[in-house]
Order: sequence, then structure tokens, then C-alpha cells
Amino acid sequence: MPDITLQHVRIDTRSPDSEGLLAFVDGKLVAVLMRLSDELHGAAGFSGQWCVEMGFGSCTVGFVPVLLDDVEAVRRWVAERNNDGPHAAAEARSPDRPFMLKCWALAALLFT
Repeated sequence: MPDITLQHVRIDTRSPDSEGLLAFVDGKLVAVLMRLSDELHGAAGFSGQWCVEMGFGSCTVGFVPVLLDDVEAVRRWVAERNNDGPHAAAEARSPDRPFMLKCWALAALLFT
């Protein structure tokens, strides 16, 4: 079982989105996440969720935003992508359909 460590950090984004989280597996950085602020994302219903800004290795996410409800959901997400099962790498790049639809909705709000 991998050793997962989550470290809270402040990130100088020059916006209300400044609460960050670094995810490590066995001492290696695998993801940088940002907590979405109420001020910028409340109207869209995404306030308080964690967005994967950058993933590395098993937590690479590509262009589809990944949103997670809370820190425990972040821990589960990292653990799922770092299991020893044969489909771990595919799962890291293929979130389930309802999750993808939610992420596409966020992307549409952010980039239109």
C-alpha cells in the first residue's frame, strides 16, 4: 500500500483561490490541487471543491478538470490511481461518465 501524504499550502494566485494542497506518494509529488473559493465559484456550485491543477505520473489528468469534494476524496483519488491493479494507469486517465460531465460543465463555465 502506498504512503500518501497531503500537505496544505498557500499559493500566490493573486486571486481568492489561494488554498492549495500537495499530494505525495512515497515521498514523490503526484498532484497539486487548489480549493475553489466561494467568491469565484460559488454561483456555479463548485465552492469548496478541490481542483487538480497539475498531476504527475499516476495522477496525470490531461485537459479535463478533476474536481473532488473534500480532502478525504483527494486521498481516495490518489490511492485509487496508485493501487497495484492492472487498470490503475487507465483509471487515472478515464474518470467515470458522471464525473466527466461535471468536469466539462466546470470547464464550460470557466472558458466561455
